[in-house]
Formats: sequence, C-alpha cells, structure tokens
Amino acid sequence: MKLDLQQLPAHLQKSLQPIYLICGDETLLVDEACDQIRDTAKQNGYDDRQIHQVDAQFDWQQLMVATGTLSLFSQKRTVELRLAPKQPGNDGRAALQNYAENPNPDDLWLIRCGKLEKSTQKTKWFKAVEKAGVVMVIQPVNPNQLPNWIRQRMQIAGLKPTAEAVQMLADQVEGNLLAASQEIEKIQLLAETPVVNGEMITEMVTNNARYSVFTLVDRTLDGQTESALRVLHGLRAESSEPQLVIWALAREIRLLIELASCLQNQRPASEFFRMQKPPIWESRQRSIQQRQQRIPLPRLQTSLKRLLLIDKITKGAAKGNAWEEIERLLLSLATR
Repeated sequence: MKLDLQQLPAHLQKSLQPIYLICGDETLLVDEACDQIRDTAKQNGYDDRQIHQVDAQFDWQQLMVATGTLSLFSQKRTVELRLAPKQPGNDGRAALQNYAENPNPDDLWLIRCGKLEKSTQKTKWFKAVEKAGVVMVIQPVNPNQLPNWIRQRMQIAGLKPTAEAVQMLADQVEGNLLAASQEIEKIQLLAETPVVNGEMITEMVTNNARYSVFTLVDRTLDGQTESALRVLHGLRAESSEPQLVIWALAREIRLLIELASCLQNQRPASEFFRMQKPPIWESRQRSIQQRQQRIPLPRLQTSLKRLLLIDKITKGAAKGNAWEEIERLLLSLATR
C-alpha cells in the first residue's frame, strides 16, 4: 500500500507491515518517518536492530541467507537498508522482489533511499514491496506550503508565532526544512515567551553572533579545537553574553552525562533518546553518541562543575575572568 506522511501515525497505531520503503530527498521528513516506524517496532518487540549501508559492493546474497532463516529461538528484529544513490542495482532489485514475495515473519524491513523516478515506481521490485508492505514517497514542501509547515512545527514545539514571524522564518531558511527545524528548536530554547513575533525572529534568527553559540558547542564537542576557538573569540569580540555560552555548553554536557549513565546501567541508547522531551531525531543521535564516546565521563563531570564556577564568576560570586575560564574549558573538552 502507499501512504503519505500524514497517514503514518494512524497506520502505526493499527498494525505493522513486514516491509516499509521510505523514499524522498527531504532528509528531515525521511528521518522522522523512519524514527516513527522504528520506535513503533521497538514497542512491538522488535528488539534487535541491524543496519546495512547498501553500495555497489553490497552482498545481497549474504543478506538474504542471514535474514531468510527461521528459528524457534529467533528474536524479532528490524533490518534497515540504507540505499546509496543508483542502488539497489540488478542484484538488489531481484533480492528485494524475492524477499517481498516471502518475507520473514520475525523481521521488519525498513528501506530508505532518495527520490525514485516514476519509471522506478513501475518496476517489479517496487510493486512487490508495495504489495507486501508500505511505500511512502515523501514529496518536498513547496514554497507555498512552507509557511504553513513552519507554523505547524512551531505550534508542536509549544510556540505561538505571528503570521509575520512565520513568513520571516520561511524567507530566512529558503526552503531548507532541516534548517527550519533547527531554527525552531533554537527559538524554543531561547525564547522567554511562547509568543514569537517578527522582532524576535530578527533578533534570534538573523543574529548570527547569537546563534554561533550553537556552532561553538558543536565544534567543541566534536573536537574541532581551532574552529571552536575562532568562534569563541568572535563571540567575545562582539560582546556576546558569556551566560549564553555557559548555558548551551551545560545543556549539552548534561545530555552526554545522562547518556553515559544510561549505558553504564545496561540500558540501550535508543531507550534514552526515546525518553527525551522533545524527542531527539536519529540524525542528531549519531553525533551525540560519537561525542559521548570521544569525551571520557570524568572529564564531562569535571567540565560541568567548572561551568558552575564560571557561572558564579559572571554573577560576581567568585573571582576570575569568565571568558578566559570558558576558553580553558573549551580546550579541555575539544582535546582528543
């Protein structure tokens, strides 16, 4: 069957199909659709998860052997296939068609790929997948639809945007949904009131100095020392408030500490991300896990304590130079 993005939540509440094919060039929407399917599968006992990056060298025969064997002791699993451009190729098309005609009842296949041409949607393998499961062809949001899409996303985030604010944000992101989503998340974090007007969009979205705080955090935690220092020096030169840097760093460090604690207690990272409010989408989950693996837990815990001290410095409750202390902390976090 074919579904559109709006129909997916209602579908997932009823039943799961053995195969899902999600295709489209809107990365954010594809990510979110896959997240919904993956989370529902987890809730229905598909505890094991296999991820396969499909390129020209991918061994389809090995995959079919591995997933085609039934066992009395088999665990329900999600098998994710991430197709590279111009894939699945001849072997892949044959494998997908054969599997769709006789899927393994212990498996849920989640296949994602870029935009598929109309001609591809008429092929035997595509039709077989459509018959056996669900196909979602995610269409891009056109310029006329973008303001309404932004308004809905902001309302979901608990914001109350004016018409002017919505249009200004739509003009700012120029059709990039991922950028729009990121801007909405930042507005949600920085806004002191749920009502968002045009003046606030001007201040928070077009003010690159203020938003470079998030760039500073990303580059610091990703170990990009020189780049992080340049951003920090730029913020200081533009008379940015150190409290905003402290807040942004502390927020992300707490998240990494909580993730590390979850893993130490033998709980899967997927459970941790699923419990976060607002939810953390898969595209960001990967970077968070990489950061948690790169920075030792004791260093994260020490950094959080140092941020508390720096916060006291900004309030006059402790002696020192806040910007210099932030730079020392940044170097400690960014060092590999």
